Amino acid sequence: MDAIAKLYEFLNKQYEVGFSNLLATSGKDLEGQTTLNFKGYDGTILTLVVSETEISIPPVILEPAVAASATLGDNVFTAMEAGLIGNSIALIFDGILSVQAVADAHNLAMPDNMVSFTGDGATIPLAATVTLSGGLDAVIEEPVADEEAPIE
Repeated sequence: MDAIAKLYEFLNKQYEVGFSNLLATSGKDLEGQTTLNFKGYDGTILTLVVSETEISIPPVILEPAVAASATLGDNVFTAMEAGLIGNSIALIFDGILSVQAVADAHNLAMPDNMVSFTGDGATIPLAATVTLSGGLDAVIEEPVADEEAPIE
């Protein structure tokens, strides 16, 4: 069995998604190490970093994180951090403050869970509470533990 076939066999043991189709036999990362790119049966891309003594196998992101969002009139609010954290953002409009003022106040109070918006920041909406939703964390598959990369 040649080295590439062994590598495919190894990858298919590591990840449920399974890998096929060698996309690039060589490339260099920023540190000058050789990289190999594989495409999973579901379209997932896996990049392996190959040094003289080992192959680094990173986790595979099966589904990327999604940012929470909400709409109020012509304004669309989006959590600046993708994932579940954005689902906890609640913007309280009092009928006096503008969209920009409410977003700025939230961002000042919650620098680790900020919100952005598109639309007219000068708009003063009626009293309402807007809660962002739909945020999802990334789905990541870790390589199987205790398996060694086939370097011979």
